[in-house]
Amino acid sequence: METNPRNRKFAGSIATLTPHSYYPNTWETERLFLRPFNGEDLMELYRVYGNSEVMRFVSKTEKTLSETETELNSYINHWKQYGFGQFAMIDKASNRLIGRTGLYLNERSPYPQFGYILDQPYWGLGLATEAAKANLEYGFNVMQFPAIAAFSMLENQASRKILSQKLGMQLLTESFPYLGLKMAYYAIQRSQYLTQFTFVINLY
Repeated sequence: METNPRNRKFAGSIATLTPHSYYPNTWETERLFLRPFNGEDLMELYRVYGNSEVMRFVSKTEKTLSETETELNSYINHWKQYGFGQFAMIDKASNRLIGRTGLYLNERSPYPQFGYILDQPYWGLGLATEAAKANLEYGFNVMQFPAIAAFSMLENQASRKILSQKLGMQLLTESFPYLGLKMAYYAIQRSQYLTQFTFVINLY
C-alpha cells in the first residue's frame, strides 16, 4: 500500500521528508524556512512588494498596500482550495520574511507553475536558485506533479538563467502573451527532473 509521499525516500533524490506535528506544510532548505502565508505577514510582504526595484520584473511597478493585501489573500485562499501554494520565504539567519516562492495554478498553463520574489538585500546570494530547486523537489516528489512550468519576463536574464541552466527547464516560447507582455515560458517533466537532480529539503 502506498505510504504518505512525504515519508518516502524518493527516486532521484537524497531527501527524506518528515512532517512536523505542529507546523504542517512547513519545510526548509539550507538557508531558508518556507511556510504558508498568514494574515500577519501583510506588512512584511508589503516591505518587499512596495520596492519598485524588486517588482520591476514581476509587475513592472511596486504594489500598494491594498494590492499587497489582495495578493496575500489570494495566497491564503489558494492553499485552502488546492492544498498547496505560495510560501513565505524566511531567512534562517535573521528569522525575517524576505520574499515568497511556491507552486500555484492559474490560466496561463495546464501545469502547476512556480515563481519567486526575493527582497533586494538578498539578491546575488544564490537564494533564488535554492528556492527554485526546492519548488521542483516539492512539486515532483511531494505533490507528484507530472510537469511544472515557469514564466519570466524576456529581459529578466538572471531568472531565465536559473530556469534554463540551473534547473534544466525547456524553453517552450519567448512570445507567450500575458497581461499585455510577451513572456518566456519554460517547463520540465518529472521524468526529466528525476534523472538530473539531487537536492535536500526537510519537511517539518
